[in-house]
Amino acid sequence: MTRRGLDRWPAPLAAWWQALWRSYAMVFFVGDWRLAMAFFLASFCFPVAGLMGLIGVAATNAAALALGLDRDQIKAGLYGLNGLLVGLAVGWWYGLGWTPLLLVVVGALAVAIVAAGAYHWFGQIHNLPVLSLPFVAVAALIQAAQTALVGPRVTSPPPALFDLPPDLLPTWLAEYLHALAAIFFQPSLIAGLFVLLGLLAVSRVMVFLTVVGFASGQALAWALGLGATALAPHIWGFNLILVAVAVGGIFFVPSLRAFLGAALAACLGLVLSLALGSLFASTPLVVLAWPFNLTVIMFVLAARARTEPAEPRVVDFVPDTPERNLEYHRSRLRRYRGLSVPVFRLPLWGRFMVSQGPDEQPTHRGAWRQAWDFVGTDYSGRTFRGDGSLLEDHLAYGRDVLAGAGGRVVRVVNDVPDNPVGLENIARRWGNMVVLWHAGGIYTVYAHLIPGSIVVAEGQPVLEGQLLGRLGNSGRSTDPHLHFQCQRSPEMASPTVYAELVGYIQPVGSGRHYHFTGRPQGGAVLEDPMPNAEFGAALHFPLGRRIDFEVKHRRRSWAETWEVRSDLIAGSYLYETGKGAKLFFASDGRSFFATDYLGPRDRGLHAFFLACSRVPYCFEPSLTWDDVLSPRTLVGRGHCLWLDLIRPVVDLAEVRAVKSFLPPRNVEGF
Repeated sequence: MTRRGLDRWPAPLAAWWQALWRSYAMVFFVGDWRLAMAFFLASFCFPVAGLMGLIGVAATNAAALALGLDRDQIKAGLYGLNGLLVGLAVGWWYGLGWTPLLLVVVGALAVAIVAAGAYHWFGQIHNLPVLSLPFVAVAALIQAAQTALVGPRVTSPPPALFDLPPDLLPTWLAEYLHALAAIFFQPSLIAGLFVLLGLLAVSRVMVFLTVVGFASGQALAWALGLGATALAPHIWGFNLILVAVAVGGIFFVPSLRAFLGAALAACLGLVLSLALGSLFASTPLVVLAWPFNLTVIMFVLAARARTEPAEPRVVDFVPDTPERNLEYHRSRLRRYRGLSVPVFRLPLWGRFMVSQGPDEQPTHRGAWRQAWDFVGTDYSGRTFRGDGSLLEDHLAYGRDVLAGAGGRVVRVVNDVPDNPVGLENIARRWGNMVVLWHAGGIYTVYAHLIPGSIVVAEGQPVLEGQLLGRLGNSGRSTDPHLHFQCQRSPEMASPTVYAELVGYIQPVGSGRHYHFTGRPQGGAVLEDPMPNAEFGAALHFPLGRRIDFEVKHRRRSWAETWEVRSDLIAGSYLYETGKGAKLFFASDGRSFFATDYLGPRDRGLHAFFLACSRVPYCFEPSLTWDDVLSPRTLVGRGHCLWLDLIRPVVDLAEVRAVKSFLPPRNVEGF
């Protein structure tokens, strides 16, 4: 069903249909209709299990709607995914009948409730993937109570609708296909082929990772002397495949290190599978997808414990195919950092200079190297008036200190006297300070303030840009400056962590250059930009807005209508109703970002994407800024296929440009 076809459906019916097919596709983390179709067909190679899975999807989505849960998550298939697996499991274990059918319906309600709690606790609070944890939790309850509920499991599997002869393919390939099919409780070569074809249509990198996962686990099994069939593909092999795909390209940005991590994760998944198989041997429990869930969550937790960005990078946006994740990372995230890198606005207003940046002498070294010192400066480069012997002579003294991001005040010191110029207080080295907590367990420190100037209290929430106090010369400070750093603990002297500053202007020669994000070093002169409300309003696209254009290109002209849409997977995007082109965009309140474009290249929407791929809201005729675009935006589809295969390993150059508000001369085109 095409998007244009869905436009003619009633909204509730279209939403129900999307929730249904995305529930199938999200088994492999990506809401693509081609995956959904392939997986739906695979699930019906054993019709009894397939029918119960379909009932599980419908019942879970209905339960989630009745409970008033997040409609975007329902529409994205995040609830139906777990209901599908519950239905498939019950159909495979107990066959078709009124008791198993009732068990699927009750299990659907249970999995909706468990999923709601999991998405809140894992997703919103701890920023961790939920995966199929709701399914394995509810399935464990069903297994534990199976004797009282439905009696023993079916001893022989339900009949297959069709399949290939088992000796038609080499043993290794047959086991690989069986492992793919086992994700849908379908130990069938045909089902495995359906899954493989669906993956090939959507992502060649995902297919590569399925091979990496299965081959790595099999190699470890051989090395441990467990034999060629030790993986029991229909029980454990699928865990290794899902683990490798998740670590190699879904929750981590694809790269050579991510691929090596996928192989390592698959080996860990095998060990967990063997351990859990032994642990559950005397119980009615089955291993199911526990190794997959536990391994992926451990890898994501370990990656987020790092103090500085490193390969492989954690995906900190809504995951998509590995190819798309890499695209986002190399274009969108090179334009504006995501959650894996803490970012903050400038903590001062006006013009000032970095007197000491990260990794610079004398004090920003070792565990405390990730910090900045800021002093005031004028247009001649001076930091004080007269001879600078008085605190008031220094341009920084008394300046407003602002919160770099929204958060909560966790510590305030407000009683340390200012030092005379040239002297310092070693005993109370931080002087007067404010420590803020920010989402994600990040803390920022604002030190050396004027005594009695701090206007916030411990426990108080603060907004980005809110006044905290005034810059002084208390603590270990010989002349007035602001010390600013980011750390993962509220305790002073804690090791600093890598952070970046966003949305600042740096004078360069006779011009001015806007930095969307960066780490200015000592000697850099910075200015906090003044947003232009009217210009920002021109690039404000509220949901539901429709815009009509007449596009002229050389001797051609045509009409285009753009509509602002949004969903949980794609985020906000401009949709051209005629051709189905999509331009994905975002805004941080200071800038407009056109993050990606899907559609024909000869459209006005594509021209808008190239021209306005990144625009700051502070309009100045002479302002310039850098932009980075993927080569995919300018090459044909055939070239994109081989680009997708080599870009995770070879960091090809992007299309780089310097942009400004001044119109170019003698440019023919849109």
